[in-house]
Amino acid sequence: MHSRTDTIQSSAEALRYPWENHPGPDQVVEVMPGVLWVRLKLPFRLNHVNIYLLADGEGWTMVDSGFGNEESIAAWTALFEGPLAHIKVTRLIVTHSHPDHVGLAGWIVERFSCPLHMSQVEYLQSVYHQNRGTEERRNAQRLFFRRHGMDENLTDKLLGRGQDYLKRVSILPPSYRRISHGDEISIGTRRFKVITGGGHALDQVMLYCAADKLFLSADQVLSKISPNVSVWAVEPGSIWPHWRASPPRCPMTSSCCPATACRFTD
Repeated sequence: MHSRTDTIQSSAEALRYPWENHPGPDQVVEVMPGVLWVRLKLPFRLNHVNIYLLADGEGWTMVDSGFGNEESIAAWTALFEGPLAHIKVTRLIVTHSHPDHVGLAGWIVERFSCPLHMSQVEYLQSVYHQNRGTEERRNAQRLFFRRHGMDENLTDKLLGRGQDYLKRVSILPPSYRRISHGDEISIGTRRFKVITGGGHALDQVMLYCAADKLFLSADQVLSKISPNVSVWAVEPGSIWPHWRASPPRCPMTSSCCPATACRFTD
């Protein structure tokens, strides 16, 4: 009889990675016709984020935008003047409100005059992050951290670091186009179903093309690490039920493109 641990290990071992190496900072990889993969550096321990571009008629749809700092702007500028010189972004889809995904949404939208698409909750959460640095909010977070056993020194470090991280977002566009769970959207010749999930973010957007068995899983489904599922001062109750309810929504697929690490297949 196989244990649950054996099952988990065998499932992980069954994953295959079509590319042993990820794209370099000045490189773009075509993972399949009309699907491009870019990898941007991040200035912290989880040191990269994957961005995907999907052929969309006369233009391209970009999925996520990268971290809102000068290094990411420089990386995008080099790509748009180099291997992506032929690219015109005509739609930006942001999967969720974390700064490594929404961070340069305003910059991309301004550069290409394209619309921003997000779930309503994630757009409003992004607006909240940009305006949450009030003293009242900081005091609430301080009390939350202390109540869970952190000393004053660690609390100060977390408050300082967290505030800096959440500020790494260019000014959000003043409007967006809503996408919701169950929607179907056309991107070029492909038809994608919108799937949303909670836990890592409140209403994270994933895209699934059944015809190509192509799944853009954002940070909800990763191959080598588990998504970060945190409890925050603004919602101190358990977040686990929201995350545990999400996997049944995720398709069995032969080609998964996550936001972290390399694309994998089952």
